[in-house]
Parts: sequence; structure tokens; C-alpha cells
Amino acid sequence: MYDASYQVHERSVLKGIVFSFVTFMIYSYYWVYQLQKDTNRLMGLRSEPSPAFVVVLSIITLGIYQVYWAYRQGQKFRDEARSRGSSEADDCPTLYLVLQLFNYLIGVSTIANTALMQDRLNQLLRMRGQGEKAYDPDRFNHSPEGEITRIAKERAAAYEAEIAEDQLLQDGISGKRSSHFLPEETKDPEGEDE
Repeated sequence: MYDASYQVHERSVLKGIVFSFVTFMIYSYYWVYQLQKDTNRLMGLRSEPSPAFVVVLSIITLGIYQVYWAYRQGQKFRDEARSRGSSEADDCPTLYLVLQLFNYLIGVSTIANTALMQDRLNQLLRMRGQGEKAYDPDRFNHSPEGEITRIAKERAAAYEAEIAEDQLLQDGISGKRSSHFLPEETKDPEGEDE
């Protein structure tokens, strides 16, 4: 099911690898589910297979479907990168297909391929300007109100800096000097009569 309110965000590749091993690869199915969901959402693909379909078919076919799925993911990533003017992902379909076939034939987990796909998806998010930064305090607040608040704070800070700069310029033009910036011996004596 396509959820228009779902927001795509970067996921940690290291966390996915560690959790997959800790849970004896159960987490890897959840990771594939999220990867398909994020890919569909990022690229606006409503007709693509649902994440649940990908996971269920992968389990039923004992991983054979994941060979095809990996190739299709590579094609989607390549096309998205090309639409952004990058040829970086041209090798994705072939790389994912060969790696998935190799993994399937020797009976190894597809964790490496999933990690590479997640990394590529994170890069595409950054290309679109949707990637999250570790220092972004509102990284979990994707609401329009949160964005408006952030913009208002930035504008208020810029306005305050502009006012302070104008005040300094006015003080310099009118000849006023702030006595707390001058050394002690050059301060004007206050209240002295001549």
C-alpha cells in the first residue's frame, strides 16, 4: 500500500549489518522490506511490488526472487542517478545481479548486497537534498510546522545580526564611541567642566 505521508530518510548501513547478524538474519528481511518501501516512496513508484510482496516472494522462492529484485533495484537507482545528472550508478544493475547470484550460488546471505543498496539509496537521498544530517536538531520533525519554525528562527537570527551591524555602522558614522571598547586612558571623562 502506498502511503503518501511516509517520509524517506537515511538509514545506517552499519546498524543494518550488525542487527542482521545479531538476529541471525531475521532483521535482513525487515531491512529489505524498508529498502523496497523507501525506494518506492523516493521514486514515486506506486506500481512497483510492495515491500511485503518482495519479502514473501523471496522467502517462498528460497532467495531466487531476490536475484531479480536486486537487478531491478540497480536499474531504479541507475535511472534515478541519471535523472539527477550523475553517471555514478551506471554499474548498479550488473553489480547487484552478479553479487546476488554469487551469494545465492554459494549459500551466503545477501547482506552485502542489501548494504550496498542502502548506501546507494542514501546517496540518492543526499542528491535530492533529503538526506539527514547528524547535527540537524529537527531531523525527526518532518512536519511543515517544523520546517516553518526552522526557517523563522534562521530569518530572526539574520535580522538580529543585520540590526546589530546597522547599529555599529550608525555609531561609527555619528562619531559615537562605546567607552567599553576603549582603553582606560583614552576614555572620555564624564561630567568634567572646563
